[in-house]
Amino acid sequence: KLGESPPGAASMAGLLRMDKDERKKAVDSMGLKKVSHRSRLRKRLEQIKKILENPEKALSFYKQAAEDSKGLDYAALLMLSDIYATGKGISKDEKKSHSFEIQAKSVPAWVTLNLNLLDETEKSADKGDAEWKFIIKLYNSKGSEEKKVELKQLRLPETTKVRNILDPHLMPQFKALGWKDYSIWSDNEAILSTLELRDLSYSRNSEGRVEIQCFEGEKVSIKSEASENGPAESNSSKIQLQKFEECVVCLEENDFKQYLACLHAACCADCWKLLDKCPICNKRKM
Repeated sequence: KLGESPPGAASMAGLLRMDKDERKKAVDSMGLKKVSHRSRLRKRLEQIKKILENPEKALSFYKQAAEDSKGLDYAALLMLSDIYATGKGISKDEKKSHSFEIQAKSVPAWVTLNLNLLDETEKSADKGDAEWKFIIKLYNSKGSEEKKVELKQLRLPETTKVRNILDPHLMPQFKALGWKDYSIWSDNEAILSTLELRDLSYSRNSEGRVEIQCFEGEKVSIKSEASENGPAESNSSKIQLQKFEECVVCLEENDFKQYLACLHAACCADCWKLLDKCPICNKRKM
């Protein structure tokens, strides 16, 4: 009733995903001529946010938004990814979360937006910041290499999130290959959303090259430090989590169940709370 939004305006899901200040700016830029219309829209958004605190209603709302947009409302798709990742009010499903994430981050508008943000980050880099050259190999569920992608040389601040660099290039590739699930690694380093460039400094060679491996699906197997059957056999299509039977800090039974980015499950849950780095490789805790 308030008129159509101008091209490039945020969707309803996009507005709901923003914080209060971002939402105000977005609403003000939508071309609504009357102050009362802008005020009414902001009030309505706050009402919808409260309704969507119900997980079932939130799931239905964002699915409908994604369907109505014919898969182009990346904000709605990202919200669906978040819902399945957290399992809030529904069964947690990482594969569904990844599937929606791949769809969202393959939408041209999302790719363009994030490539522009990456350009801005590159422009903000100092001369003292390192240059990075990512060489990426994509492996299918059978472990065969399907594609190789090389990104241009980038000079970026060391606190730049690695996934902010990789995702705009990789997610469209995953979608083109028909992937519904994925995992991203650098040697034995899981490339998590919190990982920063400084965390990969050890794997960067003198020319700035870093090799990245992307797998269709989860590629982690568990190798105990010691087992009756001896060490696990090497498998090139698997990344191995090294599970220590005893906590290396208190020497009690290791009950830690979480995968660490460095793949060293070396201490118990109680000791991990007291540490800021992995006790094996000094990997920064994230």
